[in-house]
Amino acid sequence: MIYDVMDIMDELDHLSLQYVYRFACGMNSLAGNHIIKYFSNLNRREEIIIMCILEQRGSPETVLDIIKEICSNMVQLSTNNSTRLNKATLQLLETAVSQKIEIPMLLLSDCFQSVNVSTNMLILTSGLQVPNLNTLHGLHITQTGREFTEEQMTDIFIYVTNSINLKTVKFTDCLFPGVYQNKFHLQKLSELKVTGKDRIRCLKRESYMRERLRNFEQCTNRNAEIIIQSYCTVTITSGIILNERSQYACGLW
Repeated sequence: MIYDVMDIMDELDHLSLQYVYRFACGMNSLAGNHIIKYFSNLNRREEIIIMCILEQRGSPETVLDIIKEICSNMVQLSTNNSTRLNKATLQLLETAVSQKIEIPMLLLSDCFQSVNVSTNMLILTSGLQVPNLNTLHGLHITQTGREFTEEQMTDIFIYVTNSINLKTVKFTDCLFPGVYQNKFHLQKLSELKVTGKDRIRCLKRESYMRERLRNFEQCTNRNAEIIIQSYCTVTITSGIILNERSQYACGLW
């Protein structure tokens, strides 16, 4: 009986054999291209693809279309990922930037630590650094239960203003300082025509929800947007950041 190679491949546990695939990609670039293209046709195999791309020797130009496809979806760095996978993902992002491939959204899932303002890099809890991604359009930070300080928010705002193509920043499941009064950086955001979308959720009264949208009058070529989800809220236009502990805004400048 003659078996089709693809039929045999479909029956294999690919995750348990990922080291074999990665070894083959490192030993033979032609074989690696076939392996990567095979997994690109399967659903939810981005992890294996990213790891295999890391093992590729020489230029990854032959798999640029696959890198574009991966980056067209939300790219994720997570505290649940292995360090090696996060490193491979960072290398993929660097390749995307070097090839001027647009990155619509990067998700930092419970792994964001801080911003290195001097280098405009994001620092992860593992110590890894996300390089300056000048083709990144959206950043989504989920940080369960964390409360950001005013200084940390200032660093994030500096990162936003220094990221030339960043248009959207999302926060989920984190808390912000009760008051934010750094007028200098808020003015810098206003010069970029920031749009603040505010969602306030009072945890004590689940039925209470207030949404507000205000635009800065200043008009430039850039349009950045701050979106707060869950029980987070930010009021860029008033210079005040609220969370569920504050039920009204005051002290507009």
